[in-house]
Amino acid sequence: MLKDVATFSHCLDAFTSDPGLGAVVVPLVFAHETTTGVRASLLSEVSARTGTAVAAVWMNEWLEGPGSRALDSDPCVTLFRSAARCMQTISLWQNWHHRRRILDGLALPERISDSGAEAVARAVLAATDAESPPPTEQQAKALLSAYGITVPRESVATTPSQAVSLAERFGYPVVLKVSSPDIQHKTEVGGVRLNLATAEEVRLAAAEILDNARILEPTARIDGVSVQTMIGAGVEVLLGARIDPQFGPMITVGAGGIFVELLRDVSTQLAPVTPEIARRAIESLRLHKILTGLRGDTGYDIEALVDTVVRFSEMVSDLADELSEVDVNPLIVGRAGAIAADALIVPSHSAALTV
Repeated sequence: MLKDVATFSHCLDAFTSDPGLGAVVVPLVFAHETTTGVRASLLSEVSARTGTAVAAVWMNEWLEGPGSRALDSDPCVTLFRSAARCMQTISLWQNWHHRRRILDGLALPERISDSGAEAVARAVLAATDAESPPPTEQQAKALLSAYGITVPRESVATTPSQAVSLAERFGYPVVLKVSSPDIQHKTEVGGVRLNLATAEEVRLAAAEILDNARILEPTARIDGVSVQTMIGAGVEVLLGARIDPQFGPMITVGAGGIFVELLRDVSTQLAPVTPEIARRAIESLRLHKILTGLRGDTGYDIEALVDTVVRFSEMVSDLADELSEVDVNPLIVGRAGAIAADALIVPSHSAALTV
């Protein structure tokens, strides 16, 4: 029936004028001068006249068949090569508008971070500028902590003996990391030691870390070694953020640790997010099956993860003018609670800093 031009045009007018429809998707199965060649101009005319979002799905193997170039260059019609990508794009488009309505104040989410968090964080960032070194590890962790994100207890030692004293004060086991504003990826220079349980292990590890850093990064500024409490076992999660010039602050949650590049199991959302959106993002991950427990495992503290994601999104939204990128990896989600074990922060005015 729709092979008739008049009928096709009448149906297209009916769909595009229906206020109950947000978009009209037209599958183009056969490419021919009398079908796609004619319908391309009709789609362009109706979309331009009505302002309705129109998508054409080119579902034939003649990729440059009649009408394809006209649709591909039309500013009012979006051309897709698969129905799946078309549906996914419409879903993301609808989600974007939903988030914009929230951000425009139609349904503002209730904050869960402290009302004074932004002021504390800006005071921390005020201590740095484009001419000074990136914030120290303590300053960066103070930024996360201001928003209620749990971080390990830690302090910097300049010598192996001081590292032992801090470890004994914190209690074993501990973690040692090289402390330097110029070394972003500590493991690549042998700058991390985990699960150190005795004074002798701490002394030897501190000496090795300092030697490795000076040999492999001879021009880097070395403040010493950071002594931190050892975090218990858990699921490694990635929390990331970037300030997009068009969409604004955006956060990413996904599988963390060494599997970030391998699995690419992530969900990206506009910041800030509500607990509902955070939970939905986590549930969309393959990692969710591990968090809920596999093969009789009791699972991990998803509510603590939801809480951390929301707080993280509020921090990124509040400080969007100060930050460029944030990378918390890993966030360790345990049986009870979640702790930010490591992070990379890029202030908008300076080079990357390592936490």
